[in-house]
Amino acid sequence: MKFLNKKFRNKNKTTDILTFVEPENFPHPESKLKFLGEIYLNPDCISRNEFAPMIAHGLLHLFGFQHQEKGDSIKMEAREKFLISNL
Repeated sequence: MKFLNKKFRNKNKTTDILTFVEPENFPHPESKLKFLGEIYLNPDCISRNEFAPMIAHGLLHLFGFQHQEKGDSIKMEAREKFLISNL
């Protein structure tokens, strides 16, 4: 995770989750399906109780939500709780 975080985000530290949105014109010759992207979880940083919130967090990133500003983090956390409570 530290390697991926450094390579793709230029942050030289480990992280609990990384999300990569699939590029717009990514080819899928074997299928006509479009994928949202990929979610990478770091098992060394996530307990069993944190698994669902991390998946919700990653899904929100795949749908375009960000948390660059403090207000964004608060909104994203509320959306995560909504997703988890409705699964």
